[in-house]
Amino acid sequence: MTTTEAPPAPTITESRWHRGLVGIAVASAIAVPVLIALALFDDRMLLGANLWFKPLKFAISTVFYAITLAWLLKNATSLRRVAGWAGWIIVAGPPDRAH
Repeated sequence: MTTTEAPPAPTITESRWHRGLVGIAVASAIAVPVLIALALFDDRMLLGANLWFKPLKFAISTVFYAITLAWLLKNATSLRRVAGWAGWIIVAGPPDRAH
């Protein structure tokens, strides 16, 4: 009879980035050049500001927020499962949470 050993638990350096948060960061990063192009070529204004500046700022800040939080959750040493669930709750949160 052969026995198989369970693989060792991942260490801090071997842990994974939170997939949902990285997905949001990638989607927002893809939106940034599109919003820049819209801001350059669409000259509509709202209260004296380009119509596309606010969505552009939100996309840029979402990239930084999602990557930073994914990195922090990746390096969590205790309560790793709770940190993972917290990441998914943030990913599934309402899209208007930035207002």
